[in-house]
Amino acid sequence: MKRLIIHIFLSMLCFTAFATNKAILIGIGEYPEYTGWKTISSKNDIDLLQKALPSTYTIRTLINGEATHQNVVKTLKDITKQSLQGDTVFIHFSCHGQQMITNAPDEPDHLDEALIPFDASQTKSRDYDGHNHLTDKELGALLNSLRKKVGRKGLVIVTIDACFSDSMNKGDKKTEDDGIIYRGGADIFGSNEISSDSLNSIRAIRAKADEFTVESMEHGSDIIILSACKSFQKNREVKIDGIGYGSLSYSMAQSFEMHCFNNIKKWIETVYKHMSINAYTQEPQLRTTLNISVDEKTPPPPPLTSCEGHANNWMRHPVIIAVALLLALIIFGYIWKRTIRK
Repeated sequence: MKRLIIHIFLSMLCFTAFATNKAILIGIGEYPEYTGWKTISSKNDIDLLQKALPSTYTIRTLINGEATHQNVVKTLKDITKQSLQGDTVFIHFSCHGQQMITNAPDEPDHLDEALIPFDASQTKSRDYDGHNHLTDKELGALLNSLRKKVGRKGLVIVTIDACFSDSMNKGDKKTEDDGIIYRGGADIFGSNEISSDSLNSIRAIRAKADEFTVESMEHGSDIIILSACKSFQKNREVKIDGIGYGSLSYSMAQSFEMHCFNNIKKWIETVYKHMSINAYTQEPQLRTTLNISVDEKTPPPPPLTSCEGHANNWMRHPVIIAVALLLALIIFGYIWKRTIRK
């Protein structure tokens, strides 16, 4: 009987390990000189969020030289292979962002948005055509694969502490903007190869083309994409006790002190509230398949006594389930043994 109980207990441990919480934190702030990108405080963001995330999350980080285009793509594909139905996967980017000129018919502003891995250069040239930029289309395809893998009971959360516009300049303590550091490229990628009239035309319509939606998937999970600002806005850093952070990353860490993904609406509302204080010159953007509307005017509620796990429930925690099942089996074994004796 003891062997049977142990066997069932170990089997249930394997079963309960299926639904897990995973996180990938990607931070690039110290780019090679040849890329043209200046230093930003992305590593500080990753350190902060590692401490802020609930302990139920298995975390993988890619920092600076680890976060090449190839390695970022590989990591996202690996997490998809490793994920199972019902998993929650949180992906965060802290890096530069840039818009790229494109002739794709589905882009009315003739611009793709892109995140900037460690090995992506700022300017188009004979030697670099933008192949190391992580475009919105490439990222979208990777996320769709992940959504299908975790299924309808899973959840994918993506947060982006970057900006996507030529109007976003990385400041310097000795230059403009009172030392504020911004995350983005000085120019639209490819703007050096078109006429000034064409570039001005693109700039004139890009704000109107900023709206987009994410689509529900019949056999895929819901998704939340939260970015630090609109595609034509500056994304500023904040400085706390002399340490620089991305405004979204810092606001997220503040929100984790009050809420977790177990109340995703409140968590997002609290991020918005802190963003309105930390980076009032920009507007964070929420795209989601969930029925969530954010009230930015709602003040943050008092902190919770605990902040663990995913939205759904305590049942996602394998240790709790295993203990409960073990106790049930012990009671069942005791009753069965007493019945046999009689």
